[in-house]
Amino acid sequence: MQNLQSKYAELEEKLGGALRETDMIDTDYKDPKHPVYWLEFYGAHCPICGGTHWCMINVTGTKVVCQRQANNHPFQATGGYMYYLDKNFKVSFDVSKQKPLITHPKAKPEILDMFYRAVMLCYPLCDKHRENLHKRGMTDEMINLRGKRAFGTYYPTKKDKDGNVVDYFSQAKIEPSRDGRPVKIISLWNGMLDNLKIETGNPKFTHDYWFGVPGFYNVEYPYNGKTYQIPKFAPKVFGMLVPFYNEYNQIIGMQSRVDHVKEGH
Repeated sequence: MQNLQSKYAELEEKLGGALRETDMIDTDYKDPKHPVYWLEFYGAHCPICGGTHWCMINVTGTKVVCQRQANNHPFQATGGYMYYLDKNFKVSFDVSKQKPLITHPKAKPEILDMFYRAVMLCYPLCDKHRENLHKRGMTDEMINLRGKRAFGTYYPTKKDKDGNVVDYFSQAKIEPSRDGRPVKIISLWNGMLDNLKIETGNPKFTHDYWFGVPGFYNVEYPYNGKTYQIPKFAPKVFGMLVPFYNEYNQIIGMQSRVDHVKEGH
């Protein structure tokens, strides 16, 4: 396949805007050391519904998962619908309404590895997913071969002991201002980077160090008329986290396997 970055650029030009890598592996490509990911519309226009977000396209531009326009081919992993395109598909959009979007090149393997290892510590494998692995023939010894970074579990929320819906794991929060003091932004990822900068004395660990790590993005938190941006990790679908390693034992990608998906979808 031609260079992925040039293929991305070709698709973005054809679709009139930006795309970004998701954490969802394109299973058409079987090399675990060089995973290929689905691309999310991030300003580019879905050729099915015309939307600029939420839908996905594969790297060759031959398959689209549309989240808005239903057909007879449901794609259960995201709740969307699969469409197959030929090379002559056309996309209609108004260039004058296109907003410029900032995209970042994919981060280096050592940066991907650092953040994905931290994710695996924050979202350890749950009992349900461990049982699923047992049913697939894996023993605890096999599951724990790489320690806590072998498998994980991601859900955005859970129920506490009182039945209330709470964050599965808190990545960020805003503490209200008191006595005229400024609002306090508490971010897990910014805090980690601050600690690394202090411990190592290396100024490279700035709050934008996560740029280019698939699965991470800025979330906008409105508070008292102001909007605060805080980095957050959230895969495209929720379920078991499966990391992908390169030949140097670095985690360079993450797949989230949705629960209750039928074979063949």
